[in-house]
Amino acid sequence: MKKYLSVLLLFIGVFFFSQIPLGVKIKDISGNENFLVSCTNNLDANGCLQLQVEYPVLKATTSYNLTSEVYNPAIPLNQGTALNANFDDLFAAKLDLPFSFCFFNQNFNALVVGSNGMVTFDFSQLGNINYPNVFWQNPNPSLPKNSIFGTYHDMVFATGDSSEIYYSTIGTAPYRKFVVNFYDGRVAGCTDRSSSQIVLHETTNIVEVFVDKKLTPCPTRKFENALVGIMNNDGTLGYSPSTRNTGNWEALQEAYKFTPSGNAIQPEVEWTNSAGQAVATGIQTTICPTQNDIYKATVKFNVCGNSFLNFTDDFILDFDPSYPVAKNYTQSFCGNSPVNLNLNSFRPNITLQNPSNFNFSYHSTLQEAQSAQNALSATYILNSNAVFYVRIQNPNIPTCYRVAVLTLNFLSKNLLKNTVEICDTNNNGVENGYDLTLLNNQILPAGTTGITYFLTQANAQNNTNSVVTANISASTQIWVRLQDANCVYVLGPVNFQLKPGVNANLTINYPYTMCDINADNNELFAFDLNLGPFISTQSGATFTAYNSYNEAYSGTGTVLETIKKGIYQIFIRVEIPGGCFAVVQVNMDVTFTEIKVNEKNEYICFNGTDDISFNLQTLSANMLVLPTTVPVIEFYGNYIDAELETNPISPNQTITTNGDFVTKTYYVRFEESNTCYTIRPLSVHLVHPVAVSSNFSICDFNNDNTESVSLNSFSGAIIGSQNATVLFYLNQTDAQSGNNPVTTANITGTTQLFVKITSYNCTQIYPVNFTLVATPAVNSVVNIALNNICDNNNDGIEIYNLTLSQPQIYNSTSGVTFTYYTSYNSATHTFSGEITDPAQFPVQGTATVFVKVKFNNNDCFSASQLNIQMTFLPVVVLSNAVINTCDEDFNLSETFQLNNAVSQLFIPSQNTYALSDMNISYYLTAAAANAGNTSNQIGNTYTANISIVQVWARFQSKTTGCFSVAPIQLNTYFPPKAINSTITVCDENLDGSYEVNLLNYTNLYVDIANTMNTFSFYLTQQDAQNNVNAIPNPQSFTAQPFPAQIWVKIQNIPGCDDIATINFIFGNKVVLQNSGPFQLGVCDVGNDGIETVNLTQFQQQIYSGTNATFTYYPSLADLNSATNAISNPSNYSFNQSTGSGTVYIKVSVPGFCPEMAIINLSLKPTPFFDIPTLYFCPNESLSYTLNVEGYQIISYVWANPSGQVISNTDTVTGITALGTYSVTVTAVNGCTYTDTFEVKHYDVPVIQQLIANGNTYTVTATGSQTILYSIDGVIWQSSNVFYNLPTGITTFYVKYAEGKCIVKQDGLVLDIKNTITPNGDGINDKWIVRDLHVFGSRMTNVKVFDRYQYLIFEQNTNTQIIWDGMIAGRPIPTASYWYVITVPDGRTFTGWILVKNNN
Repeated sequence: MKKYLSVLLLFIGVFFFSQIPLGVKIKDISGNENFLVSCTNNLDANGCLQLQVEYPVLKATTSYNLTSEVYNPAIPLNQGTALNANFDDLFAAKLDLPFSFCFFNQNFNALVVGSNGMVTFDFSQLGNINYPNVFWQNPNPSLPKNSIFGTYHDMVFATGDSSEIYYSTIGTAPYRKFVVNFYDGRVAGCTDRSSSQIVLHETTNIVEVFVDKKLTPCPTRKFENALVGIMNNDGTLGYSPSTRNTGNWEALQEAYKFTPSGNAIQPEVEWTNSAGQAVATGIQTTICPTQNDIYKATVKFNVCGNSFLNFTDDFILDFDPSYPVAKNYTQSFCGNSPVNLNLNSFRPNITLQNPSNFNFSYHSTLQEAQSAQNALSATYILNSNAVFYVRIQNPNIPTCYRVAVLTLNFLSKNLLKNTVEICDTNNNGVENGYDLTLLNNQILPAGTTGITYFLTQANAQNNTNSVVTANISASTQIWVRLQDANCVYVLGPVNFQLKPGVNANLTINYPYTMCDINADNNELFAFDLNLGPFISTQSGATFTAYNSYNEAYSGTGTVLETIKKGIYQIFIRVEIPGGCFAVVQVNMDVTFTEIKVNEKNEYICFNGTDDISFNLQTLSANMLVLPTTVPVIEFYGNYIDAELETNPISPNQTITTNGDFVTKTYYVRFEESNTCYTIRPLSVHLVHPVAVSSNFSICDFNNDNTESVSLNSFSGAIIGSQNATVLFYLNQTDAQSGNNPVTTANITGTTQLFVKITSYNCTQIYPVNFTLVATPAVNSVVNIALNNICDNNNDGIEIYNLTLSQPQIYNSTSGVTFTYYTSYNSATHTFSGEITDPAQFPVQGTATVFVKVKFNNNDCFSASQLNIQMTFLPVVVLSNAVINTCDEDFNLSETFQLNNAVSQLFIPSQNTYALSDMNISYYLTAAAANAGNTSNQIGNTYTANISIVQVWARFQSKTTGCFSVAPIQLNTYFPPKAINSTITVCDENLDGSYEVNLLNYTNLYVDIANTMNTFSFYLTQQDAQNNVNAIPNPQSFTAQPFPAQIWVKIQNIPGCDDIATINFIFGNKVVLQNSGPFQLGVCDVGNDGIETVNLTQFQQQIYSGTNATFTYYPSLADLNSATNAISNPSNYSFNQSTGSGTVYIKVSVPGFCPEMAIINLSLKPTPFFDIPTLYFCPNESLSYTLNVEGYQIISYVWANPSGQVISNTDTVTGITALGTYSVTVTAVNGCTYTDTFEVKHYDVPVIQQLIANGNTYTVTATGSQTILYSIDGVIWQSSNVFYNLPTGITTFYVKYAEGKCIVKQDGLVLDIKNTITPNGDGINDKWIVRDLHVFGSRMTNVKVFDRYQYLIFEQNTNTQIIWDGMIAGRPIPTASYWYVITVPDGRTFTGWILVKNNN
């Protein structure tokens, strides 16, 4: 049986359990963990089996059992992932757990490691102090909460020793362990080491603590108490071994286990089969298998509220091959004809066993099958649904049987009808391209899918060559293939009857002209009456118009009832009785005649009451646009009358309605005929401009009976909602004449102006009265002098209640409202920057405020300027203060005397008050200090339980009452933890005395480095304790004799210190393989006494070990003083004339004291020389011998331009290639020198051309100097022409008159014979023209012709012409033959050659 466990997590992972793994088991009622079904080990009567699951008991972590156990840590305590611990008293690191851990009924995925041997699930502790002084018994709220104490005591972990904190995960889910090791932590103040281990268990949530070693603290320990245990999140519940609770104790190799002991957790159980299908829930279930299967139980524990563990187990159920496994089976048969079946063919379907091993019988009922009665024949004709009960029986054991249910379904489909009527659109007996999908809803129920059509039954059966359209005639048959989820049916054939179609013109052009009534491009149109006769005259045909073909075809969409002008298409659906239809395209070409008329608004001025008469004929004269005239123009009172031409009205009309703006609308009908007209409204508006408001009150801001006002601001009130403009005038005459309009006016008392109101060109003049209204009588400027004001807190700002100034601003009895602002514009009388809280207005010495004083019964107001001037009393000047104290008990419970901060807070030289004039009080917050309530005072002493806290001091003058407040920061420091150390000292500068920089080793003197720490050093312990006689130069401490021990005092704040010893060990010098002196002779390349030297080349000879540092100095004094070190020894510039020839090397190796080596330097001369550019003649070679004077050369290396060595002697020969050459020489002193030089040709003349003319040659040459010419290289001439040259080759020479090099080229004077006798006597048998090789590879051509110009011989050659006087080996007649010779230099030679044969 396979068993495994998986853990499904919401918020957790899983743990490893060290004891016997927990698990679940599935068993049947007899205790079997699997089951083999057989005739002797059968299922129950119903073929079923009862199963149940056994599961472990897991308990909640609401409580724990504490037990002691054998010391057997999960892993060695010095293994795991290191935190690189350098911690003291610190919650140092947060570690993610690999699984979720339930601790005191809370779920956690991480923990925080404290350096004093504990872990906590309180993540807020990260970075906080892990207090080393354990005072309290577990449980206690003062201990770290939600924590595991795995020997909690004062320890130090430092990078410089063996101490370390490790963590690791071991095991496999769901039994993993998370381990935290505290290894070799040093007990603070001692040299003792302490090691312990905390183990968290997955799944069980067990906690184990292993104490490897925890000794009784040494007398110099900082704190002696230690603790083992666990505690919950509020300090109310905890567990510790009775002898290992907080106290001074010793433990060696002890172990404790904390096991959850809360209520047992009830699981949920789910059952699934091998297919993953859910089959049941609950601890017990009954299965009824029909095949081999594996049943899985998943047991789910909710272990911590939202953390779930899933255990699983499998139960394997198999059937013996002799057991008749029964399996129900259903099969469907498709078609419309009965199906002949042999029921025995279904045997493999109703059992998973080998059917040949069993007997089968078929029955109509279950009872008959169980009793083996009334068996049916295996031969069966299926024409409807049938159910059989099949008895499957072991042939040897009649009582061993099972019954399977065999269900056979007979599925059939039929067409709704086999004959379909379709329209013969063209009435030609064929409907071409008929869309067969139109048959879908006629022959099969609506919504049927999977329909395809075929032209033959065979194609339908084979599902080949399906069609979507067909040419339908009365003889056409279509076959239907229907496929649904279970079956494929071939139905049909479908026959067709063609019924007469529509006789219609399928496309017509329809030009049409009509009047566009009202000129709106839209006219009603009877498509059936107008277009029908052109489309079809078929009886009963109906005509419906649509915008698109698809709408017309489907008979859906918007039916057209109107037409518009232009050329466009519409589609007419023509339908006849019986349902046949056709779609006809109509190309519309519509022309509208129009009467274009504008609407009109006519404005007529009146006095608001008169009756106004007018003539509509006159008013409508300009409404008609096109045409210019119409026969009929009529007037109506409403649109309907105008449309129907009823109740026309007279052109002469009178409006009797009174009002300021009266509107009457008439309708004018412009008519060409009673079927062509346009109606437009004519609106007559009677306009009477009025003054909506004409009396205005003006605030007399200065109460001086005059006020200048901007008149435009009153326009809106005067015209109200009228569409009008307003102009102001000082008198009626100006208003009537339209002269001198004004925009401002000076109002005195009650002043009357006149306004001209214009609306739609109608004007009226009205008087407008402006009356001055008094404003509150205020003092326009009020000065507030506030003397002897306390500037509390010395910030230059104090609060002033602005409302206190109201009596000085306004003293009348009339009701007013005061509003305060920071800004005021006196020109526009507008305020800005409202002060929302005038009773708490901050004044920074001086301030200006503007006050709006408004009557309560009207909107008139006055403005007052409030100038505030504060004169401050002397201020109380305070500074921030800090009080530091040393927490020697490491318990963060220090009491501060707050009065100790007074000297920092109050500096007499900064104050005019005496300190004796101050009332001093203390508060927890700045707000409380500023309020100064005595109930919030905290007294002179304050006990802090955190490292940094702030309180506030209030200093208040007894004489003036002025005060200031300032913070006091209370800092609590732990003393540094000094540790004894050992320093190896060396003679670092190799001057024979020991010296050490004591400040280089401060990390050794204290557990954890802190930038606040200061270090002082003493020769005696008593001096260190008394803080006297400190070593004055710790950065370069030396003494004679050098002491073996000194003392160091480490202090972070005064009085907060610790003392430790420093022991000195005299180190061993590094042993050098060779200290020299090394002789280093260097070639002086420039022979200038200065050379770059690589001093580092002897390092491997001096010391071949690793990690060595070599420092080079130009003198021993520099080495002893550690000054002027050579910065780049591998590239040291040595000057022989100014520098010493000796270099001193300081060799330093970690763990050893330095030693010295020496190098002696000298410079050797370098064999210097320079080879000039060498020249030689073209077509010749060059040789050169090198002589280096003053040096004995022992090696020569000559190289050509490609770098190949061409000589190793002082001479190089045979140079023919041009380019850059080099030679490297080595002198007997080992110094080498390389020189490069150029090899070039002399400048020579160039023969450009040889021009031959018979036996005369002209040599054409070019050059930079005077050229001489010769044909023998001995006799030279300045002329370049040579006459009477012999036949054959002549060599022509040219050179410069002063030159060394001669250039030559061959010329040729042909020797052409004119007779041959090819008779074979060896004399003159062939015609030969020689020396043609002078032209190189270029060819000479010769052709020989007979007298009839027939080519009888041709040759191309670059050596010589040879002709034997024959044609194809046969002699030619004796005769003269014409030849043409063409040579490569362009010359052509022609002539006759006589060939004399014996014939």
